[in-house]
Formats: sequence, structure tokens, C-alpha cells
Amino acid sequence: MKKRKISVLSSDEIRLHIFAFSLTAILLEIFYASIIRYIAIPKDSFFLYFMAFFVFYTVIDNLFQLFVAKKASALISLLPAVLMFVLLSESESRPFIKYAIITAAVLRLFMVSIPYRKEAAVYGCFIFDAVALYLRFAFGRFCSGSLTDKLLFIFLVLLTMSAFQKSFPFIYFSMIGIIIVFLPISQKPIDWSFWIKMGEQVAEKAQDISYYMPYHIDGNTYSVGYSSFHMKGNKISRSKKSEKTQIILETKDKPYFTYRDKDSGKLMKMRRTLYLAGGKGIDKKQLVRYIQFLYDNGVTYNESRMFSQVSKVKVEYNYIKTSDEIAPSSVISMEASGKNIEEGVNDKVHKKGYSIETRYIDIDYGNQYLISLFRNAEMSADKKKLSFEEARDYAKKLYSINLENIVSEVEYKDLAGANTSRDYLETDGCSERLRELADSLTDRVKSDYDKCRKIEEYLRQYPYSLDASGGYDASSDMSTAKGMADIADRFLFDTESGYCVHYASSMVMLLRLAGIPARAERGFYYLFPFEEEDNYKVSGMCAHTWPMAYIENVGWIPFEPTGAYRTFEDYTWHRGDVNVPQAKKVQKKEIEESAVQNEDNSGKMAAEAFNIAIPVAVSIAVLLILIIVGSFFARTIHYRYAGAEEKLRLDVEQIKKSLEKKNKDKFIDRGLLSDYLCMAPKEMQSDLRVVFEAYYRSIYGNDGSKKIQREESELAKSIRESLR
Repeated sequence: MKKRKISVLSSDEIRLHIFAFSLTAILLEIFYASIIRYIAIPKDSFFLYFMAFFVFYTVIDNLFQLFVAKKASALISLLPAVLMFVLLSESESRPFIKYAIITAAVLRLFMVSIPYRKEAAVYGCFIFDAVALYLRFAFGRFCSGSLTDKLLFIFLVLLTMSAFQKSFPFIYFSMIGIIIVFLPISQKPIDWSFWIKMGEQVAEKAQDISYYMPYHIDGNTYSVGYSSFHMKGNKISRSKKSEKTQIILETKDKPYFTYRDKDSGKLMKMRRTLYLAGGKGIDKKQLVRYIQFLYDNGVTYNESRMFSQVSKVKVEYNYIKTSDEIAPSSVISMEASGKNIEEGVNDKVHKKGYSIETRYIDIDYGNQYLISLFRNAEMSADKKKLSFEEARDYAKKLYSINLENIVSEVEYKDLAGANTSRDYLETDGCSERLRELADSLTDRVKSDYDKCRKIEEYLRQYPYSLDASGGYDASSDMSTAKGMADIADRFLFDTESGYCVHYASSMVMLLRLAGIPARAERGFYYLFPFEEEDNYKVSGMCAHTWPMAYIENVGWIPFEPTGAYRTFEDYTWHRGDVNVPQAKKVQKKEIEESAVQNEDNSGKMAAEAFNIAIPVAVSIAVLLILIIVGSFFARTIHYRYAGAEEKLRLDVEQIKKSLEKKNKDKFIDRGLLSDYLCMAPKEMQSDLRVVFEAYYRSIYGNDGSKKIQREESELAKSIRESLR
């Protein structure tokens, strides 16, 4: 019988553990932004639980290996994992633990089953090093300072050092890692300011070269006007230039909204979205119309907080040169270098480093209460028109903004009576089939808002593709109604796939054909991450075009028909069920509720741990008993029906174990049966010599006539039983 022992703390096992932990940390970082974060899994907690369960499975696996083969023990050791997953499937206090359980179980089984796993653990670290460094410098990953990130790079250092220096056991490097983790850090940090400054200067010069050089080489002046609509909708490809950061956002607001889920009662997060329009400036007419709309519907401060708030964001230009002022589409104030800005286009071309401080009214267009106001807008047609003083006081009450600093009294009177929405009803170039489609979509729809939603919903069924075509006329672009009609006609009835230019052109023209004024806006669409950051980088890949519809008695409302983007309702703030108190009270209440929930979770976690530990411990004990009993009966049955030669071999293995046990303090196994002979009682040595000679003959003998005799087998059995 092969000698087995628990090897969970052997040098090779520790290396395999560190290798598995490093693999998981890298995969966790890769998938965290796109998958795991959407189910609210805290990365550090998940990783720590994963490591604990991985070690737990290893201990059980090695325990079972005392009685069964290695592959069988690996499978059996995962049965407690299945039990724990079932018991935790309804857990509310730590729902991510069940994912850690399964991840650890799957990876443990993978590490046991792969061939050349020891070699993979030695040389695979170089692949991990390359991947981690690439993610760090190409995508800025592993910069959060989280425990997972720190442990990963400690693991990689240990694996890499041991791969180069193979003469030392891995336990030696493991001790170095433990020392690094618990090494106290000096309160006075090393002064790296000189080298940091030098590095920043070098990096700045390199960026300047990359900023200007490509355009001197290819002759492109790299001047982008985001107020321009000379977009034809032709096939485009994502280049390295489009991946570069074009603008940088800085804001003190959280990148998400919190709300309480109706079904689970838990506090949830919803990521914020931001539409940045280029060349638009402050739309004073829209601001006046919006304030009048809220007044017409008797919106109070608490009601306005359900769907809107005033926010601030700093917009800094990076890899971009344009004369446009790029700001949130609902901006109410802009300031650059201490000077107020109102227009959307400047006489000068702005370059890298130019920044604008903006304030804007952030509106939740997916809020159900606000949508109900949009649908009933026609009922407010005969409401009283606000005077300048009334509008000023009302704006101050709702948003704490000074309307007089944005719109003068003379401007207000002109804007309040102006109605230029008819300028956006031009349908030149629309085909008959485009008109028929608009009629079929909106014929039986009552409100203008619902007509917009109907068209938006219809367009979203078209697949998104960059491999698209423009209009039938190669010169058609979005700068004219005729160009948009041509692009829309081909997109809707011919190619049937496209990107934002095609969706926006189509919705604008379908709305106009339905009698609703419409226009397009161009700029950036940015979806904030879940984590708070010092700044948020907006690349050229966020460039976007979207339609705006003018609803009578409301003003301009944005829509999102592009299928690759989620609608406003998908990103609603979930503030429509009750009146929302003041922001500070909301935040205080959320913090208090979160603290209470954490206390409750701690109690639930302790109860769950107790309720889970007992069944798991019982299951392990039962499995161990079954394995021991099963192994005993398997050996008994095997011995009973074995031939004389096989019985002798089994007896010899048992004799060796008995002699080792009786002489464990002074025995050194050199692999020679003669050593065992010396340890046997003197009265037994002559018989044992006969048995050992028969054993050697059965293994190395080639003469078929020298088979094990029955007497020799019986003698081996007798010695085994006497030594028991």
C-alpha cells in the first residue's frame, strides 16, 4: 500500500496555493468591471473568502487522501462545498460567499486535474507578471490600493523569485511574503518628490509629442467641432486615437444614486449618466420653458427632488482641440479662467489643459412621476405665465439658483414669449415609405410624449453596428433635413443596422413627420463607474449623437433610440414612490439605515455560520467514516479474492507498516527489506526472510515455475497477524 500523508503545508502545495490565488486575483480584476460589480460583490471580501475556502478544500482533500486515491479524494472533498452552497443559497447577510465557495471549488478541482501542475506553478508566474503589468499600465488596473491588489503583487514577487532561485524551498519565500505583509511602515515616508517631478515632466513631454505628432505626419489638423453635424453615417472603425482620453471630468458628487429595492428591501446603487453637448452653451430658452413647466404642474421642492438636482462638474480638455464649449446638455452656468461663458462656440481653438467649471440641472428623464407630467402636458396650456420675479423666486425655491445671474429681465420677456419650435419641423427629402412608417407608428397614440416613446421603442429593435452605410447620396449628412432623411431611409429599409448617427437621424425625421419638432445633439455619453474616483476619463469611444423632441408646454426632452445604449428608464434614480426630503436628511437616513443593516447582517452572519458549520462538520465526519469503512471492506474483499502472489504482496506491505509503527523513533526508510528484517523479533526473522525472498521473487523473478507457493502466502499471513 502506498504511503500517504497530509501535505497541505508542503513547499509544493504552498506554491500551488499561491499560484491559484494569483490566477484568481487577475481574473477577478479582469471581470470585475463588467460582471462581478453588477451583482455588488466586494472584491476584497470575495477574495479573502475564496482563499479561505480553497485552503479548507485542500485540508479536506489531504485528509481523505489517507484512505483513497488522490483524484477520488479531490472529488469527495467538493461535496461539502455543494452542501455549503445549498445552505447559503438564500443568504442575505453575505450573498457573495456562495460565489466564493463555488469559485474555490472549481479552481481546486482544476488545479488537481491539470497535468504538469508543479511546472505550471513554477513558470506560469511569468505569464501572470506580463498580464498584471499590462493591465496596470495599459488600463490603469490594480490602482485602487485594495487588499486584493497588494496580495496579488506580493504573490507574483514570491512566485517570480522562487522561479529564478530554485535551490531554496518555496516555504522560504512564503516567510518573506508574511514578513512583507506584517512589516511595519515608517510614519515618515521616503521623499520621492524629485523623481516624481522628473517622471511627470517626461510623461508630459511624451504626451505632448503623442498629442501633436500624428497630425503633423498625416496632415490632419485635429480640430474637432462638436457643434458640427457633417456626419454621414459611413462605416467607422475604432482606432487607437478614439481610445485616448478626450476630456476629464471632476466632480464631488457620487458617481451613483442609492435607493431601496422594493423586493429585497436592500440599499442598491444605480450608476449616473451624463450627456455632454458640444457647441450648445447655456440654453436660456429651455431653462425658462422648464421652470414654467414645473410651475404649471405645481411641482414643490420635495417633488422636484424626486427627479432633479443641481450638480457641478469640471470639464477638462485632454486629447482634443476644438473651439466648442463642451458641457452637460442642461448646463446653467459655465466658467473658464474666472470668466463666465454663455455661448457654445468660442473664437479661439481650445487645446489640452483648457477646463470649464459647470453647474447643470441633472434630470432623471426615466422617473415615472416626471413621465406622468410629460404625458399630461397638454392640460397645462392655459396656466398662468410666470413673471420674471415669480420665475426668479420659484427657481430659487426649487434649485437655489439665482435666475437673474443667468437670464436678464429683458431676455426673460423675449424668451418666455418666443416659440421657435416650428423651425425644427422641416421634412425636406422624406420618402413616401418614411411618411407611412411615421403614420403607422403614431396614428393611434394620444400624447406627443407617447409618440416619442413609440418611435424610440421601434428604433431600438434595429441592431447596432459600426459596419454601416450612410445615405443613398454620398454627400448626405446630418447638417440638413434632406441629409438626415436620406440616412434614415436607407437605415430603416435597406441596411437595417447602424450606430447613433442612423438612430438619431431616423428618430428626428420620424418625429417631424408625426408633427413633433425634433433636432439632434452631439457630444459625449458617459456612464459613471460604481467606484468614486478623483477624476473620470471620457475617451473618444464615448462620442455620441442623440435626438431631442420638443413637447408643447414642456420644452426639449432627450431620448435614447440607439440600441447599444440603455434608456433613461433603465438608469432611473428610483425616487418616485414617496416625497423625497432634503438631500442631507436623505444621506443621513441612508447612512443610519446602512449601519443598522450592517448590525443586522453581523447577527445574521453569526447565526448562519453556526447553522452551516454543524451540517458541514457532520457531513465531513460522515464522509470520513464512509471512506474508512469503505476502504476497510474494499481491502478485505480484495484480499479475500486475491491470488497467492497478490495476498503475499498485501501482507508484506502490512508487515512493513506494523514494523514501522513499532520502531518509528529509530527507523529510517531506505527502501530495503533488509532494514525491516532487522527490526523484527529474532524468533520471527527466519520466517520473515523466507517471506521477503518470496516477495522479491514475485517482483523480479522471470521463471514461471517459481510462483508463490500457498505455504509461503500462509506464512506471510501468519506473520502479519502476529505483528498486529
